[in-house]
Amino acid sequence: MALRRRRFADRRASQGYSQEEFAEALTVAVSTVIRWEGGRATPQPHQRPKIAGLLGVHPLRAGRASRRRTAGRNGRAP
Repeated sequence: MALRRRRFADRRASQGYSQEEFAEALTVAVSTVIRWEGGRATPQPHQRPKIAGLLGVHPLRAGRASRRRTAGRNGRAP
């Protein structure tokens, strides 16, 4: 999970957004972006397409980054 949060923050920064600019582009509070990057919250489903667009990733990839899945021994999600 920590790796996903780090990638989220790294991707945001690589696209040239500060936390403040990213929050403004999404019309959310800076504290919301901080909570996303800190793992204390996840983006709502309606926010994910816009996040994906800003980060330059496919919307489904953005959605997967915020969902927790644990694989069983056979490598499949439960």
